[in-house]
Amino acid sequence: MPRAIKSTVVVLLAVVACAQQPTDKALDRTLPLIYTERPQDVQEIAAVVRGVTDVPVLSTDPVQRAVMLRGTADQVAMAEWLLHELDEAGSRRPQSSREYRAPGGSGDSVQVFYPRHIESPIDLEETRHVARGLGDIRRVFTYQPAKALIVRGTTDQVALAAWLYNELDKRVDRAPPGGRSHTSASYEYRSTDPDGGAVQVCYFANTEPRDRMEAASLIRGMTGIRRTFFLLGWRAVVVRGSVDQIGLAEWLFSELDDPAKWPPAAKGTQDSPVREYRVPGSSDELVRIV
Repeated sequence: MPRAIKSTVVVLLAVVACAQQPTDKALDRTLPLIYTERPQDVQEIAAVVRGVTDVPVLSTDPVQRAVMLRGTADQVAMAEWLLHELDEAGSRRPQSSREYRAPGGSGDSVQVFYPRHIESPIDLEETRHVARGLGDIRRVFTYQPAKALIVRGTTDQVALAAWLYNELDKRVDRAPPGGRSHTSASYEYRSTDPDGGAVQVCYFANTEPRDRMEAASLIRGMTGIRRTFFLLGWRAVVVRGSVDQIGLAEWLFSELDDPAKWPPAAKGTQDSPVREYRVPGSSDELVRIV
């Protein structure tokens, strides 16, 4: 190979190597915990940080109350923010949610929610499960000592999780003791994505506890909505589907939960009253309740 060509190749390889160094180089960090004292809390924070940031190497020192990790500059920056956020929240719980936007143009953001009324660990886990399933959000975690819900996803995913969290957190009267309100309630969220459909939360007012799961299963089967969830603590059904599917789900829920719509058959007849719903966009498809 001529000498000039050899020199050119060497220079090009050197330029490429220099350009790759800043992004490929792994950083090592030891992050101390100031307020977190219990070893199990140190482990829980480390598990959340690993899951949210995807750092390839992470270990803990419960005695020194520290987390050691290795990752890219972006991963380390996110890990530092999240670790300090959860560490401080365990001692002085914030009154509002906190957000971190991932650098590098990935479009991801991390949101930490601090519910005011979701107090039990079971309710917090139930909220996490529904948020993950509704939004197809892979990275949703809880940190129980601070009663925090942590979500990482796209702008649309985090917006949906925020709406669901706020909707469930304000329902302090979700299970009044004794009696029935005779008023079902439904609340809807429309995705900014045209193909994202809508989300509906329907709260039971009259259905007995033993019958609520059956009603939720019936709604799922009749509407074909795959993402249907029953929230035990809230006496609610949460569904996500197309606008037409949501319309049918809301009608079914209202029919099943309202005793005023269950009139008996007229005296002297064998026929019960019939209630009917015509499916939008279809000339002959309908749902009929007898």
